[in-house]
Amino acid sequence: MGIYSVRVTRLHKYADFLLKFHLNNSMFIKKLFSLSTLALATALTLSAIAAWYSILGLTAIFAAAVIPVIVMGLSLELGKVVTTVWLHRYWERAGIALKLYLLPAVLILALITSMGIFGFLSKAHIEQGVTTSDAGSQVLSLMNAFVHIKRISIASV
Repeated sequence: MGIYSVRVTRLHKYADFLLKFHLNNSMFIKKLFSLSTLALATALTLSAIAAWYSILGLTAIFAAAVIPVIVMGLSLELGKVVTTVWLHRYWERAGIALKLYLLPAVLILALITSMGIFGFLSKAHIEQGVTTSDAGSQVLSLMNAFVHIKRISIASV
């Protein structure tokens, strides 16, 4: 074997490697951008955002115990997602007693999440109302001062 045949053999091996690498990566990219992957990413994003606002709302409702509420909220949200996925995956194999326990548990956890989001939105509404009423009282005070100054200037004429 000459030096050229060794180089050609190496080139063939390299070309085969590149072809296999390209084919494997194109399949990976197709799977990465599939509808099921998009649905999973959307569901996880929505769940994470709901968990964030729910935990903020629960800490607004139970302000005396912030750290325990955060730990509890994180564990409840994780438990809700894991239980929902488990029920979806093993619905046919799960017994009726387990279904009767886990399904209401997921619904109750969803209600707790909704309560936390409501707490967050209520807090935001109250804070917005306070700043609006403060601004309204400042405008009213300025208008009263303006009317008082006008009265003085009219009375002095």
